[in-house]
Amino acid sequence: MFLPKFIVKEADLEWNINFISNLLQPELTIQNGSLPFRERTFGLLPELKEVIKISDDHSIIKNKVAKILKDKLYKDNSYIKEKVYMLQIELDKLRCYFLPELLQLFEIDWLESEPYITCYLGCCPVFPRKVVTKELWINYSTILDKALAGVIHEIDHFVLFNKWKSIHSNELVSEPEHPEVLWFLEEIAVEPTLNEPTIKKLLSYPQKAYSQFYTEKILGKPLIEHIMYFYQSRVSMADFLNMAYGFILANHTEIVKKCG
Repeated sequence: MFLPKFIVKEADLEWNINFISNLLQPELTIQNGSLPFRERTFGLLPELKEVIKISDDHSIIKNKVAKILKDKLYKDNSYIKEKVYMLQIELDKLRCYFLPELLQLFEIDWLESEPYITCYLGCCPVFPRKVVTKELWINYSTILDKALAGVIHEIDHFVLFNKWKSIHSNELVSEPEHPEVLWFLEEIAVEPTLNEPTIKKLLSYPQKAYSQFYTEKILGKPLIEHIMYFYQSRVSMADFLNMAYGFILANHTEIVKKCG
């Protein structure tokens, strides 16, 4: 079985500045209500809350963020390098014991044309990903076990995306973005797939999807109950993904309204 290698790197300064600046744009909260971006950013960098105003435009926000982040990342540089080293060791282990089980669950082989999964350590109040290029970003101050849990969450998305491409090979599939149907499928499928007994026993932390998927009702039931029904009644992983995707598509407007 071919398995990709993990590469752990520091996120460069410019990426950190752009990422934090973009999270603080007021329009982002309006476009995507799934996560409280501004609140999480101010929680990670409370010094920004003192200087960022709601009336600031993008360039002003970026200048303020740059000033604070340059000092912070310079001060924490030795710690970040040590965390890169420690996380690399743990991900090398994860590659051997977790990834084969997940690939077996999804009934798919990893493509040799995608030899690497790259994990960047940056200043991240939320953890972004790119499933097309198999890149993910983790906050460098996150304790090691929770950082691993974050990586596992994103790997689940990577494998699901590859499975989806293998099922629908005639479709041109780009990076799923909120509020696209495939984005919701990736996020909701974390619950059944990472809590499968053969997978769950390998994990230090239980994995959960966004809380609103458990509380917001679609057709009279919490959204997660519909997804779990499709998972438990599947005849194959492809069958589950197609049924779940179809349900999300049919109820997409209501799901976006209720679940962000």
